[in-house]
Amino acid sequence: MAIVSHGGIEKIGHGNGGMHSAARDFARYLTTDCESIRIESVNGAADAQGTAGAYAGYAAEGAATVRHLAVALGSATMRRQITPGQLEAMLSWQGVDGTGEHGVPRSNSVLALDKTFNVTKELSILAGLDETFADVLEDAMHEAVSVTVEALAAESVSRVGPAGEQELVPVTWLEAAIAMHRTSRAGDPHWHAHTVIPTRVLVKVDGEERWAGLWTTPLFRDQRRLNRIFDAALTSNPRLRRALLERRASIQAGKVVGVDERVVAEFSRRHAQIDAAVSDLAADWRASHPGQTPAAAVVAAWRERAQKQTRAAKDDTRTLATLRAEWRARAHRLGWTGAGANGYTPFRLGFQIDLHEIAHRAIDRLGAERSRWHEGDIQAKVFDELSRADLVVRDPADLRKLGMRITDLVIAEYCLPILHDPAHMDQARRARVRAWTSTEVVRQEQELRARLASRAHADAAIELPWIEAVAACSRARLGIGQLVAAARIAGAESLVVVEGAAGTGKTTMLDTAVRTIHATGSRALVLAPSATAAKVAGEETRTTASTLHRFLRAHGYVWSETEPLRRLPPEQRPIPAPDSPLWLRPGDVVIVDEAGMADQDTMRAVLTIADETPAVRIRLVGDRAQLRPVGKGGVLAMAADVVPVTDLKDVHRFRQPWWNALTLLIRDRDPRSFDHLLRAGAFVAGRDQEVTATRFAHDLVTDLLGGSDALGIVATNEQAAVTNTRVQAALVAAGRVRPDAHRAIPGRDGLTAGIGDRITTRANDGDIEVLNRQTWTVTGHGPDGALRVRGKDGQRRSLPATYVHRSTHLAYAVTGYGAQGLTVEVARVLADDASGAVAYVGATRGREANFIYLTASDAAEARQVWAEVLADDADDGITIEAFKTVRELAALGLRQPTRRGTNDPAATPATRETLASRARLLAGHRHGLPRPTPPRRPKPEPESPSLSCPEAGPGIGI
Repeated sequence: MAIVSHGGIEKIGHGNGGMHSAARDFARYLTTDCESIRIESVNGAADAQGTAGAYAGYAAEGAATVRHLAVALGSATMRRQITPGQLEAMLSWQGVDGTGEHGVPRSNSVLALDKTFNVTKELSILAGLDETFADVLEDAMHEAVSVTVEALAAESVSRVGPAGEQELVPVTWLEAAIAMHRTSRAGDPHWHAHTVIPTRVLVKVDGEERWAGLWTTPLFRDQRRLNRIFDAALTSNPRLRRALLERRASIQAGKVVGVDERVVAEFSRRHAQIDAAVSDLAADWRASHPGQTPAAAVVAAWRERAQKQTRAAKDDTRTLATLRAEWRARAHRLGWTGAGANGYTPFRLGFQIDLHEIAHRAIDRLGAERSRWHEGDIQAKVFDELSRADLVVRDPADLRKLGMRITDLVIAEYCLPILHDPAHMDQARRARVRAWTSTEVVRQEQELRARLASRAHADAAIELPWIEAVAACSRARLGIGQLVAAARIAGAESLVVVEGAAGTGKTTMLDTAVRTIHATGSRALVLAPSATAAKVAGEETRTTASTLHRFLRAHGYVWSETEPLRRLPPEQRPIPAPDSPLWLRPGDVVIVDEAGMADQDTMRAVLTIADETPAVRIRLVGDRAQLRPVGKGGVLAMAADVVPVTDLKDVHRFRQPWWNALTLLIRDRDPRSFDHLLRAGAFVAGRDQEVTATRFAHDLVTDLLGGSDALGIVATNEQAAVTNTRVQAALVAAGRVRPDAHRAIPGRDGLTAGIGDRITTRANDGDIEVLNRQTWTVTGHGPDGALRVRGKDGQRRSLPATYVHRSTHLAYAVTGYGAQGLTVEVARVLADDASGAVAYVGATRGREANFIYLTASDAAEARQVWAEVLADDADDGITIEAFKTVRELAALGLRQPTRRGTNDPAATPATRETLASRARLLAGHRHGLPRPTPPRRPKPEPESPSLSCPEAGPGIGI
């Protein structure tokens, strides 16, 4: 397992008028998992003082001491222990000793930020079972947090000046408090460090120091950097590594290995106690209120009552020593024998690290994931590589210096500034606006655009006889739009792009297109991003279908978790059999289904293979409005720049005709969709994220118990696991699921499936004939933890215990990627933390009904939250991303940098237009690399524009 799954940054004392009082908000916070709940309102300075006291008490709970850090740039960090009273003073902006006033909290003040650093379950288990190891782990965690806070302070800023003319000034002094916690709210070992950072800092303005507000926006954008610095400092700690070896465990390539998986599963019961209690209360309520829907206040009452019930035994009657005795008893029942003989694990010292190797790997991974990045992204990748390098460093400060040296190397040798003006680049760096790219990213996009452009053609008319021929090949009645799309796919054009909204019948249209292709004597090959999508497409069209990655492997492409896609030399590539369906022949038609989910690297590879065979035609079918690839995207948009697009908008999936039109508004990310959704009763809002999530799970349970084919769609795997835990507990209470505690083992999500549970498989396995994202119902358990399952079509499989543990999880709620392509009766979408793509995909899964859940205090806030959800942050390729950089920097309202010379056009009010025009230098289809000559392609080579990517210079950017 990875070394860390960190919590986020939470705001302490964030004002929000009209919400609950500070006392109640913090009472709820104290009784709920600190990583998952949003801190709500503080009304007035008096309430802010109360908030500080409540949090000080919470932070000291279960912690022998609270450690205080004072980071003064240019001086040594001061470290000491403080009391809860001193912590309260610090949070009240009175200074840690209460001797000075750093500011006066207002009704909307954010008093402090709480950043949680967690360690994995393996380390927590070892600490829970062994006091000596716990001491070593806590010392290592404190050192890791300290160096991370120092890194945070070194790049933190404050905004000074009037709105629209603000300047960024560096922080000269910042303080933090570290409180160590050791259990989860379910009473299991869970070592985590709360790092509380007051938002009052010292800055120097005009030569004088003064108190100012910490600008928190860059910190939220910088969480990956902070997490990875902590990880690297923890994994490189020599005392922690030695203690692990003494217990027959080790850290290898950034992961903890050697801890019995059965013990890990035993202590992975987070949320289980509260969720089970809530399910019991919900079942009682349903029994006494048949056919009714609970109000948000009722759901909130369930949560509060369940939290009190489950916390009473944990917090009031048990000490850490009592818990440790119980943990040991549970572990011993599973055969845990404790410490054993010393082992061995490889390690490297700092001088043995190849800086250029780390830098190269970091930039390769950055370029594979996105088109642009900020300096924090670079540091995150660098420290992640250091944590994988089995590095051992005695002083964490030396580790940070090493990471910064490599970061400087990455920027100097591999990165390219998007913004032309160094002063703007400095603003972007401090504000964590993504303003760096690389020559390789630009080159790759230019190559992709060139390959697409080589297939460009004019908008050819579709003749009626051809439409009639296509219609004759159809097995279903198609609309005119579907017939035109099928005709273009089956036609002679080199490149065709078909987009279609959800529910427009793209698969039915594809079946007709493939039948027409076969009728003309050509072959069709359907490629899809996932094995499940390929299977469905192959069955629906009755033709050869494959995943994109299987197709690329057959043609010599390789990749790994840490290595980007690359092609083997010709002599090392596999040679497919002449009759292999993956071996292209002249005149073949390659159809890429769900093309919007294909990243640039993958599509560039597909086009490269297609260009090696004459007259191969490419068809891209998908929807830019649905889910994007994990890596660099924008492929459909690039293709749409060079060929006409057929867009299917005749939606006919949904029972209510008006929902068809409404989904098109969501597809276009139109905020006006809010009013229509509100009138339709499709919004369900709660004032608290925990209440919203509980209501979401409860309604999903009601659907399932009522016999509906219902699905929950969420943004993250963590939300899916929490929802699935709650739904399963309710189904068990209702007798719909029968658990087997003796033979069942937990799946990938830490949850144990019972008979009747719905699960999904998350890895392709030809030996047991299962595919990624297939859904199954559990019908039985084997004696060794295997699962017997049945698919929707009646097929039966037996999943081995090892596969169950590593590659299955419950599937009542899934992420957007698990939902795309599915159709159910009722869909419910938890929109908190969701993107516009996830919201659109989720809102188009249910034939009968679709509901959207979000957290807001009133309709006005709900409207704002919905608009934020619709605002996508997907990567669209550097050509478009460069314009985003300009917009993001301009939206910050910072003062334009002063430049020398009054005639400099960048110093005039037209600066933004001047900068925006420079973004066009990144457009590969206009100023790109020379277009490659497709082998044996019988068409004239277009003229090649000049290369826009310079070998050196101040930048190519805006």
